[in-house]
Amino acid sequence: MIAEAAYYLAQKRGFSGEHSLEDWLAAEQQVRQVISPILDSKVTMTDTDGVQGDAKKPDKTIDEKLGANMADRK
Repeated sequence: MIAEAAYYLAQKRGFSGEHSLEDWLAAEQQVRQVISPILDSKVTMTDTDGVQGDAKKPDKTIDEKLGANMADRK
């Protein structure tokens, strides 16, 4: 996901290699913004007893999920 987003950012710049790190970091931020609401909704959900909190935390961090996604693409 990040690599694809970075590609499109680089494409907008005309593939100028001097901005590749900036493109990558901007792409990471974009992906985090897209994924964050999904993860936040899992954390704030309540269980059947109405208890809110640690019981519904996601099992992986954003970085772990992104890493797993990137590994699947190879």
